[in-house]
Amino acid sequence: MRSISVRQIEVFCETAAAGSITSAALKLHMTQSAASMALAQFEKEAGGQVFTRLGRSLKLNDRGLRLRPAAEQT
Repeated sequence: MRSISVRQIEVFCETAAAGSITSAALKLHMTQSAASMALAQFEKEAGGQVFTRLGRSLKLNDRGLRLRPAAEQT
């Protein structure tokens, strides 16, 4: 099992704050595709989805809400 990278945590935190992968990617100066892949890997390592997907917007689910405080301290 791989560990979660700092970049994956950054993508998770920015996506949680922005509510979209595209907005997070822009703020982190990366492509939307790279941010999506980083978030997918984060979710894999976290044991499942961390967002509820509502069309193009994202909202933290219970797992994401539990992980966010620790992620923001990293």
